[in-house]
Amino acid sequence: MTGYSIPSPYPVPDGVADRTVKFDAQYFACVLGFIALNAFIRDYSGMLFLVFLAVSALYVTLRSAWIRDKAFIAFSGWGVFYIALSYLNVLPDAWTTLFDRSAIPQHASFVVAGYVLLSASAALWSWLLAGRVDRKMALLVGACLLGQVGNGLREGTGVTIQFSGLGNMMLPLYVVAGHYAFVSARRGVALGAAIALPTTFAQNVLIALFMIKLSLVPRPRTVVFGSMAALVAVSLVLAIDPYAVWTIDYNTGVRLFFWRDAMAAVVQTFGIGVGFGKEAVTNYIPILDRTDFIALNEEAVRFLYLSTHNSFVAMFFRLGLVGGLLFALCFRSWAPIGRLPMRELRAASFVYVTVFVALFVNVGLESPTYLAGIMLAVGYIKTLNSRAHSVVGS
Repeated sequence: MTGYSIPSPYPVPDGVADRTVKFDAQYFACVLGFIALNAFIRDYSGMLFLVFLAVSALYVTLRSAWIRDKAFIAFSGWGVFYIALSYLNVLPDAWTTLFDRSAIPQHASFVVAGYVLLSASAALWSWLLAGRVDRKMALLVGACLLGQVGNGLREGTGVTIQFSGLGNMMLPLYVVAGHYAFVSARRGVALGAAIALPTTFAQNVLIALFMIKLSLVPRPRTVVFGSMAALVAVSLVLAIDPYAVWTIDYNTGVRLFFWRDAMAAVVQTFGIGVGFGKEAVTNYIPILDRTDFIALNEEAVRFLYLSTHNSFVAMFFRLGLVGGLLFALCFRSWAPIGRLPMRELRAASFVYVTVFVALFVNVGLESPTYLAGIMLAVGYIKTLNSRAHSVVGS
């Protein structure tokens, strides 16, 4: 893979080009540090994430590489508008019973942070995939492994490596796995890599199965949208009776309650949404046989900080029909383009579905423990897409 080159997705002004490599290397070091320490974001009250966000904004500014994504800019602008409405508390409440302005920054952090982090990621990947790729990828994997060890230490399980979920430490691992399985290695390596990816989490198993299927079929794009449509269809069927699902699988059942409650609020507000600073679920405590949800006590206030565990649903819940549709448009614009070489199309497709799963069954955009990893993965796809555009246009 040495010598594999992808041109920068954005033109670098004269006088800055000779400094971009230095900017890239310094920012890459910050990315490695952030991933390695990611497990402790909650202990730092999010300060680590804020510092990383500020560094990302500085990096993109110095590199002159703010991303040109009209859909994402429109989505972010709509989000800023809803932040203002939320502080004024003029949006309808639907069934929500709790409102606290102090919760708005956490709920809405993705509105600004997402655009910054995606811009930084797209710029960084143009450097990561050039020159000594293997060394850079090894450092990235090393940081992810250190982060997994940090998870074990934080949770009191000792110096262990815990491969679970799809957060800021697992998503980079999946990007590297997809890149080496499809771009850097022979096709059969994808099957070997897939064996190592599953964990006890159902979402990770689904992604591993998708990697296997993607390595065998001739039309990756058909598999991508077919797999995503299947996950949505199964979820809709299961949502008919969340109680029955909950008795079998607690995590899936709870998520179904989250999603159904959130969409009910969209209907009750006539598509306006409830904005930020309000709780996202009503049925969580009732199914645990608790009766004090409505009481404004410390236990209830904690529900202000829960997510619907589905970013697509959350955007409709928070930002209404307009915001939800803008986000859907953003996600569609992040898809791999058909003119990519087949090996890169498979890799980008694998990463794209991984991002979809992270957004569809987790806190996704709403959590700093997921957002940076998601944007790092999307930046990988955008860099490959940019390369394909540049090759066609040359």
